[in-house]
Amino acid sequence: MTHNRSGCGKRNKGGPRESRDYRHCPRAPRVHRGGSGSGSGRVDCGVGENFAGQCNVPTPDSGFVAFVAGGNHSLGLKADGSIVAWEVNNQSQCDVPPPNSGFTAVAAGSMHSLGLKGDSSVVAWGDNIYGQCTVPAPNSGFVAIEGGNVHSLGVKGDGSVVAWGYNSQGQCDVPNQIPSLWRWRVAATTASP
Repeated sequence: MTHNRSGCGKRNKGGPRESRDYRHCPRAPRVHRGGSGSGSGRVDCGVGENFAGQCNVPTPDSGFVAFVAGGNHSLGLKADGSIVAWEVNNQSQCDVPPPNSGFTAVAAGSMHSLGLKGDSSVVAWGDNIYGQCTVPAPNSGFVAIEGGNVHSLGVKGDGSVVAWGYNSQGQCDVPNQIPSLWRWRVAATTASP
């Protein structure tokens, strides 16, 4: 396992790294919005370790509407519905499956990536050792997605939460009685292209 100088990414005893401890952009990255100038839709990764170039946004650095940080990779959603992925790709987490179009949201785990399509289905790729890329059937009706360390989550249009992947701590055991306000806090930010 690669360690960064800040000590992030520590392993649980006998298990995978803790979710969110490995993020390479401790300050929230942001998409620059505004007029038609050169800064419109440009990603500012913020601060953090860049040992693998995960903060080096590929050119052209424009047209982004959303972004996420994985373990050592980054994903950006473009206004045209395509996904741009860059840097560490040891589990194919940056190889967006074709067709790379029609996406409305992105999410990332440690070494896996997810995209929400306009038809409300989820596409997942990268490391799948714990089933975190195997979206449970029926793969439809999703309105939001999120990637955990080695598990994934989705919110359906009816407000129900679906979770899949590594479940050693019960992270995929969705309680039967989830308050509706909490359900939406699980979800990743979605963007309309």
